[in-house]
Amino acid sequence: MLQWEMELVCIVRLLVASACGLMIGIERQSRMKGAGMKTHMMVALGSALMMLVSKYGFFDVIPVEGASVDVSRVAASIAAGIGFLGAGVIFVRRGSVVGLTTAAGLWTTTGVGMAVGSGLYLLGLVTTALMLVSQVVLRYIERRESVRVTELCVQLADSGESAPALRSWLLAEQIEVKEVHTEQKKDGTLWMTMVVVLPRRYDRSAFLRLPGEVQGILSVSA
Repeated sequence: MLQWEMELVCIVRLLVASACGLMIGIERQSRMKGAGMKTHMMVALGSALMMLVSKYGFFDVIPVEGASVDVSRVAASIAAGIGFLGAGVIFVRRGSVVGLTTAAGLWTTTGVGMAVGSGLYLLGLVTTALMLVSQVVLRYIERRESVRVTELCVQLADSGESAPALRSWLLAEQIEVKEVHTEQKKDGTLWMTMVVVLPRRYDRSAFLRLPGEVQGILSVSA
């Protein structure tokens, strides 16, 4: 293959890898994730470039007598190096780990870029399609089957009678309380912040009834 033809093929591979990373990133950004369009596009583009360097960057060395080149080393370094980027989007919030899907998406996007960079267009495109299916369709199914967790903040005039009445109201509404944090204010009111599990298809507007149905409730936000 002529030099200019090879470079043209490489440019096409970079464009395809960027497009695949961009499509994955658009879905992630629509979910308000830390790594969005730019991150995924740059990961796919960078890994495709490094794969091309691994594949074609040593042609001037291979013909030299006594020289040996392991072209798989660059590809292996890409897979190992992306771990640092993935670790940056994983953190703990309220005792649970979040960001694992985004980190896994970044790692797989690296594979997409490597596949396209090595000329395996179909594998890269199919992997991109499967990632989008897993992140969109499976997420929809997961949300339908999972319970709804939300944070409920309630201001009480006092904790003597209001708190037991509030617990009874939540029990009647079939709302499960996971965590409770209380804070006594200088004006004598009590703020309760609760992590609650709502029943499926629960209408959150029901919380607006709390001040009228439970004596001592001053305000509610959810």
